[in-house]
Amino acid sequence: KSQLAALAQQHFGPAMDGDNLPASWLGTANATGTLAFYAKDALLVVDDFVSAGNGANQQKLHGEADKLLRAQGNSAGRRRLSSDGRLLGNRPPRGLILSTGEETPRGKSLNARLVLLSFPKGAMNWATLTVCQDSAASGEFAKTTSAFVQWLSPRLHDVQQAMFHQKLKRRRESVSSALHMRTPENLNALRFGFVTFLHFARSMGAISQYEAKALIGRAESAFRGVEMGEARKHTDT
Repeated sequence: KSQLAALAQQHFGPAMDGDNLPASWLGTANATGTLAFYAKDALLVVDDFVSAGNGANQQKLHGEADKLLRAQGNSAGRRRLSSDGRLLGNRPPRGLILSTGEETPRGKSLNARLVLLSFPKGAMNWATLTVCQDSAASGEFAKTTSAFVQWLSPRLHDVQQAMFHQKLKRRRESVSSALHMRTPENLNALRFGFVTFLHFARSMGAISQYEAKALIGRAESAFRGVEMGEARKHTDT
C-alpha cells in the first residue's frame, strides 16, 4: 500500500518515495495538519494508520484521525484564539489526503467522508511496480504533473464550472439507498479528475482515442467496485 501511495506522491516530487513519504500517523496531529494546509492543490500521503498500544493510545490516534480527515472532508479547519483573544487565521487542508493503513478510522460519520480502497494480498504486480518506481524516481511522474498544470491553467475556470455543474446534475440523479449521500459526490469528483486528465493526455498525444476509451472503461468498472464496497461499508457500520 505504501509503495503504491508513494507512486501517487512522486507526481509532486521524485524524492518522496516509499521510504521518504512526507507524513505519517506517527507524527503529531498539529504537524500533519500543518502539512495538509501547506500542500495546497497537491497530494499528501499520510502513511501507516495502525492503532497499536493500550486503549488510551488507540483512542488518541483515532481522535487525531477524526480531526484531520473530517477537516479534509469538510474543507474546514478549527478556529483558534491567540493568548490575547485575537481570532487567528483558519488553516484547513487545501489539497487531497491519501492515507494508508492496516485498519480504518472509527466512526460512521467520518467514514462517509472517505473513499476506502481495499488491497488484497497478491494483488501487486511487482514487475510493473518496479518499472513505475524507476520512472517516478527519474522525475517522469513529476514532469507529467508539471505539464498537466500548464495545460490546465488557461482552462481552469471552464473546468471548475464544468465540475460544479456536473456535481449539481449528479445530485439530482437517483442514488442507491445503501449509499451515504456523500459517497456519489466523492466518487464523481475522482471520476471527473480522471476524465480531465485523460483529455490532457489525448491533447498531448500521449494516448490515442482508443486507449482513452479503454482506460475510461477500466475506470468505470473500478468505480462500480468501489461503490459496492462503500455500500457494504455503510451497511456494516
